[in-house]
Amino acid sequence: MQPHAGACLPCAAVTRIFEQNRAVSFRKKNTFTVLTERLNQVRIQLAGTLKGIISQCLIPCGGGMTRVPATEFLTGSDAILNLIREGKTHQISAMMQSSAASGMHTLNMDLSRLMQQGYITREEAMKFTNNKAELTQYM
Repeated sequence: MQPHAGACLPCAAVTRIFEQNRAVSFRKKNTFTVLTERLNQVRIQLAGTLKGIISQCLIPCGGGMTRVPATEFLTGSDAILNLIREGKTHQISAMMQSSAASGMHTLNMDLSRLMQQGYITREEAMKFTNNKAELTQYM
C-alpha cells in the first residue's frame, strides 16, 4: 500500500498547523484572543527547541521491486527560527530553497534530483509531491 503523500511532509505539516490555527476564527473575541495567545506560546516554544526536521518518503522504483527515499531536510537555523517566532511559516519553504548551500532541501528539490538521476519517473514524483507547480519548476 502506498503512503499518502501528506504522511511524509513534517516540514510542510508544521507550516500547515500554524496556517490552520491562524485561519481559525470564532465570533467571540475572547476565545479568539486566547487562541492567538496560545499559538504565540507554541511558536516561541518550538523556536526555542527546534534543531531540525528530517522526513522521507519511500518511492517505488525499478518496476516496484525496490524503493528509493525522497527526503526533506530543515535545520533550525536562526532564519528559520525567526520565521517560526514571527508567525511567517508560509515563508519556510522559500527559505529552505534558498538555503540549499547549508544542506536544507524541500521534498520537491529531492524529487527533482531523483528524476534527474533516473531513479523515479515524472509520474512517480507527481504522486508524492506536496506542490505540483513547484515541482514542475524544477523539471
